[in-house]
Amino acid sequence: MEKGHLNRSAAALALFIGMCASTDVALAQDTTSESDTGYGDIVVTAQRKSERLLQAPLSVAVADAARIRDSGAVSTRNLGEIASGLTSTTNGLAFQPAIRAITTTGTSAGDESNVALYVDGVYMAAQTNNFFNLKNVERIEVLKGPQGTLFGRNATGGAIRIITKDPSLTEPQFSLDANYGTKLHSVDINGYATAPIGDKVAVGVTGSYYDDDGYVRSIIPGWNRGKFATTQSYQVRGKLLLQASERVKVVIEGNIGRNESDTQFVLVPKDRLSTQKNNPVALLPAKPYEASLNLFPILISKGHGASITGIYEGDSVTVTSISAYNRVRSDGVLDGDRTNLAGSVAAVASYFKWYTQELTVATTSDGPLNVIGGVYYFKANSSLPYSDAYLGPTLDATGFVTAYGTLVSSTAGFVNTDSLSGFGEVTLKPSEKLSFIGGVRGTTEKKELRTELIVPVGPSLKDSHRWSNFNYRITAQYKFSDSTNVYLTRSTGFKAGQYNATSRAFVQRVDPEKIGAWELGLKSQMTPDISMTLAGYHYKYSNIQVQSNNFINGANNIILANAANATVTGVDGDISARIAPGLTVQIGASWLPKADYDVYRDALDSVPKGYPGSLDPSLCPSSPLCGAGNDQIIRDLRDSRMIRAPKFSGNIGVAYSTNLAGGELKANANLFFTSKFFWVAGAHISEDGYSLVNGKLAWTEPSGHYTLSLWGRNLTNKVYDIYVSPNAAGVARAFAQPREIGVGVGVNF
Repeated sequence: MEKGHLNRSAAALALFIGMCASTDVALAQDTTSESDTGYGDIVVTAQRKSERLLQAPLSVAVADAARIRDSGAVSTRNLGEIASGLTSTTNGLAFQPAIRAITTTGTSAGDESNVALYVDGVYMAAQTNNFFNLKNVERIEVLKGPQGTLFGRNATGGAIRIITKDPSLTEPQFSLDANYGTKLHSVDINGYATAPIGDKVAVGVTGSYYDDDGYVRSIIPGWNRGKFATTQSYQVRGKLLLQASERVKVVIEGNIGRNESDTQFVLVPKDRLSTQKNNPVALLPAKPYEASLNLFPILISKGHGASITGIYEGDSVTVTSISAYNRVRSDGVLDGDRTNLAGSVAAVASYFKWYTQELTVATTSDGPLNVIGGVYYFKANSSLPYSDAYLGPTLDATGFVTAYGTLVSSTAGFVNTDSLSGFGEVTLKPSEKLSFIGGVRGTTEKKELRTELIVPVGPSLKDSHRWSNFNYRITAQYKFSDSTNVYLTRSTGFKAGQYNATSRAFVQRVDPEKIGAWELGLKSQMTPDISMTLAGYHYKYSNIQVQSNNFINGANNIILANAANATVTGVDGDISARIAPGLTVQIGASWLPKADYDVYRDALDSVPKGYPGSLDPSLCPSSPLCGAGNDQIIRDLRDSRMIRAPKFSGNIGVAYSTNLAGGELKANANLFFTSKFFWVAGAHISEDGYSLVNGKLAWTEPSGHYTLSLWGRNLTNKVYDIYVSPNAAGVARAFAQPREIGVGVGVNF
C-alpha cells in the first residue's frame, strides 16, 4: 500500500474524529451505548454454544449491530472492512471472500465457496446470491481457520455466520430508517417490526429496499441511456417464534429477495490492456468511472428460502434441529470485448436449489465433561441452464446493442450433490484452568455431472463420483486467570470435490482440497476497559482447486484443476478499548508474511502483453502493440504469491457518544486499509494498496424515537476495483463506488 494513500486516509479519519469530538466534549459523561461495549461483553456461538468471545478457544472477529450500522458496511461485500484477516472479493456472478489467503475461484454449477456462509444457522450454498444488505442483523461472527468438525464441508478457510434478530415475546417494536445519497441519488429504506401474539407466540418482519442511478458514465457519442453500475434490490425476511414451553422453542423463518446490479460486469480495459488498443475506431476509457460498453450488462439474482429451527433445552442437554430449503436463480449478460465495437456478447445463467437437515445434541453440565454430536445432510441440484457466446451484435445509431448476433457457442451443465456427515466434539476440563477439546467429522459425498453441448452440437458428457473425508480438531486451553487465557489448536478442513460443468471436450473433475492448520492464540481482558485477541497460524494447504481462463483461438475456455500446494503463515488480532467516557476504539489487523504456492506446475499464467514474462516482451515499450491484450504461458508458479492475500490489512473504528441539546450525539469513523494483492496467480495482475474512510454523525432527540444522520462512505474518493478479469480481449476492471455522502432519518418505537 502506498504510504501517501494511508497518510491521506488517516488524516481524513483524524479530521472527522476531531470534528465530532469537538462538538461538545464538555458534556461528555459515561453514556454507555451499544457500541461502547468491549469484547469482554460479547457472547458468540462459534462453537455451537453460547460463550463469551474472550473464553472461546478459536479466532473469531465479531461485529455487533452497532458496529455494522455505524461502520459504513452496507453489504456482505464490505465485510472485509470490519473483520481482520478477511478480504471480500467478487468473481463475476460469485461472492468469493478470502480468510487468511484461503479462497476459491470456481464458479461452475455446484461449485461452492471454501469460506462457508451461514444465515441463522442455515448454510448458503449458492455463491451467486450471497450479495445482500446487512440490515437488522444482530451480529456477524467471522470464524477464521478451518472449521472441519462443527461446520464441516467447504469451511477450508473458515465460516461467516450472520445472526438476525428473533421476534420479541415481551413488547411490540418498530424501527424504520431511510437514507439518501447525493452522488448516486441512492435511496436506502430499511424497516423492522415485531410483536407478541399472546404469551407464547411472536412475529417479526424485516425488509430493505435500495435503488441508485449508477456511477460509471458512457463515453460513446450520443449516448443518452443513463449511467452504468446501477443497483436495485429488495429483501424481506419473516420469523415466527413459538415458545411452546420453558424448554421448547421453534422458529419458522422465510425469506425472499432480488438483486439487480451490473456493477461487477461494467468491465473496462485496465491500463488500456486491450486487443483493440490500436484500433482507431475503438473507444478506450482514459479516466476512472468511464466505459464504452454498447449494452447494459445484466446481473440479476433472485431467491427465496425457508427454515424451521427447533430447540429443546433440558436440565443438562440441548437438542437442536435445523431444516432448510433454498432456491436461487441468477442471469448475466456482458459485453465480451469491453468496447464500443460490435464484437461479442456473453450470456450465462445459474440455478441452485438445496435442502439441508442438521440435528445436534449437546450436553450442558457444569461438570468436567461435555459432549456435542450431530448429523448433517445436504442435497443440491445445480445447473448452468445456458452459457452462450454471440458474435457480431447489431447496434443502433447510438451504439446500443439491439440484437446479440450469431450464437457461436452454447453449453448447459448440471450437477447434483448428496452429502452426509456425522460429527462430534468432547470438551474435558481436568481443572479450572486447563481444558481440552477433541473433535472429528466424517463426510461422504456423491456428485453427478451431465453436460449438454448445444452449439456446436456434440455428445453429452456424463460422470459421477463419490468422495469420503475425515477431519479432526484438537485444542488445549489454559486460563491464567478469569480474564486471560491461551490456546493451541491443530485442525483440518476440506472443500468438496467439484466438476467443471461447462467443459466441452472432456469431463473435468477435481478432488477435494485439504488444509492442515496450527493456531496459537491469546485472549485477554487486560483492564475493565481494554480487551484483546491475538492469534498466530501456520497452514499447509494442498490439492488447491484452481479455475483459470485458457485462451484457445482467441476465445475463453474455463479450466478447472487440482493445481497447487501452498504454505500460509501469519498473525491477526483485535483490540477493543474504552479510552474515555463515551469514546471507544476498535482495531483489527492482519499480517500475512507468507502466502506462497509451494507447488504449482504447468500453471496457465495470463500475462498482459509486454509485461515481464510475456511470450514476447520485446513488444514493449517501442511497439504500438504494447499492452494489446494478453499472452498466456504455461510455467511453474512455485514461490509466487497466492491470490487475494494482502501482506497487511486492517481496520480502525472510532465511536464517540455525548449529550447534546437534551438528546444524544453519536459520531463514528472507520478506516480500512490493505496492501497490494493479486487477482490471479502469476503476480502480474494486481490491486495496489488502498485505504477507505467511512464516517457517520447521528443525533437522537430527547425522546429517543427520532434520529437524524449525516454519513459518508469512501470519503477520500479512492479509486479501486471490486473485480478484475483477464481474458482473450485483455485485462478488464470493475470500479468500486466513488465517494458518497448522504443524509438519513430514523424512527424507533
